[in-house]
Amino acid sequence: MPADEVREWQRFLKATNDMLPCEKCRAHFSAFLKANPATALNTIPYSQVRVWIRSWFYTLHNEINRETGKPEYPSFGGSKDPLAQLQTFYRDWE
Repeated sequence: MPADEVREWQRFLKATNDMLPCEKCRAHFSAFLKANPATALNTIPYSQVRVWIRSWFYTLHNEINRETGKPEYPSFGGSKDPLAQLQTFYRDWE
């Protein structure tokens, strides 16, 4: 089951890239996916998959906001590392 979920997340991210209707958005998403590959999911413990996915989307969203002149989401816990920020946030929240 955990390996299946990881594979499905990897497929989802690739499919999202293929489905984006805007050419500029598709190019940006593709570059982001190349720089932040979903294959990293294969290297982390299964217990961290949800945190990694949240961090990945959090980072993507903030990158888009920076490029479009919009405010970024606030950081969690003062860390520059989104994964560490989210781990702290969810640990404190749960």
